[in-house]
Amino acid sequence: MGSEILLNTVQTIPWVILLQLSVVVIIGLMLNKLYVNITSYFMFRSNTDIGINVKVKINGKCGYIEKYNWRFIYIKLEENGNVLIIPISRWVLQSWEICKIK
Repeated sequence: MGSEILLNTVQTIPWVILLQLSVVVIIGLMLNKLYVNITSYFMFRSNTDIGINVKVKINGKCGYIEKYNWRFIYIKLEENGNVLIIPISRWVLQSWEICKIK
């Protein structure tokens, strides 16, 4: 008796609507991530002081901006030569300081 009630309940769920709703939610999340990346990229590009080969101090580490694209910023650190990869959507959360070359 209990299993019949459970089986009837499962059969009455509109699975097609749930599947369509989950696809819409996944597409919405992907579009949101794309929007955040593109707006952060344009915010980075609109800053005239920051660009390729600019010496920066980020979170206490000095380095040069090697390159950037719509997803990442690549900073080559001076102390050990490693490349620090920062997601473009997180660049505003870092503490940036532009170093003057003497």
